[in-house]
Amino acid sequence: MILNPICQATCRWGPKRLGKSKRILSRFHMAPIFAIPYMVLNVIWFFIIAHLIMSWLIAFNVLNLYQPIVAQIWSGLNRLLDPIYGRIRQFLPNMGGLDLTPLIALLIVAALQYTLAYYGR
Repeated sequence: MILNPICQATCRWGPKRLGKSKRILSRFHMAPIFAIPYMVLNVIWFFIIAHLIMSWLIAFNVLNLYQPIVAQIWSGLNRLLDPIYGRIRQFLPNMGGLDLTPLIALLIVAALQYTLAYYGR
């Protein structure tokens, strides 16, 4: 909710009249058609972060892929994220051992979230 600075102090519906919880809720209120893709992007964000952390832990031998639960989680994350990463890797040059694909994916997800938040108001 964007208000005129002069009206904030004088209007009866300005933020000084609203309670703190109502101001917070009005800031994050979205149309339902935008809220569902926003939640899906939040889940994708979580999976990418989990994949990054697991890849570092596997690289530094903190986690072992010979443990069944670790192998299942790693395989599941790879199957979920490989279609996303594959599209991004088509456009990135070969960087040797450095994979910037998760970073680019996080930037794309953040840009989509900001776009949905902006147009969902």
